[in-house]
Order: sequence, then structure tokens, then C-alpha cells
Amino acid sequence: MKTADVAWMLGDIGIGLMSWINLIAILFLQKPAFAALKDYERQMRLGVEPVFHPSELGISNAEYWEGDRAERNLEIEANEGIENQPMAQGLRNLIRSFYGKD
Repeated sequence: MKTADVAWMLGDIGIGLMSWINLIAILFLQKPAFAALKDYERQMRLGVEPVFHPSELGISNAEYWEGDRAERNLEIEANEGIENQPMAQGLRNLIRSFYGKD
């Protein structure tokens, strides 16, 4: 019986530590996340295909998205489609339905 109690106690401690680490990470990431969300919503209101440019939002250390990466990704999707990428297609449909852009 003691072994089970110790296992549950260690599990509780592990979950508690992960929760605190996640809360701290959320505090650090809230500003860039809200900036990206506001920019996305602005682009949706304008009726343009949203693209992510971190430098325009003051977000650093996003090397993957520097330059015209967002435009190139849209071009690849337009040429090749996203049918072969079910996760991307499902996510895009979910976001568009949330914003009423079916």
C-alpha cells in the first residue's frame, strides 16, 4: 500500500511542477501571443489572407518566419493544395469557421 501512496505523491509533485512551469511560460509568452492574435484579427477584418510577420509585431527569435516565409507558404498551398495535409486543412477550416469566413 505504501508503494502506491508514494507513486501518487510523486505524480502529484510532477503535475504541480509542470503546471508552475507552464504558468511561467504563459506569462512570458502572453505579450507576443496577443500581438499576433490582434494582427491576425485585423487582417481577417480587412478580408486579406492572414500572414505572419514577426518583425512587424516586435517579436524576435522567430527566424523561420523572417522574410517572405508566410507568402511562400501560401503560394505552396495555392499550387499544391492542402488536401495532402489534413491537419493544416482541418485547422484552417476551424479558424475560418470561428471567424465566420467559411
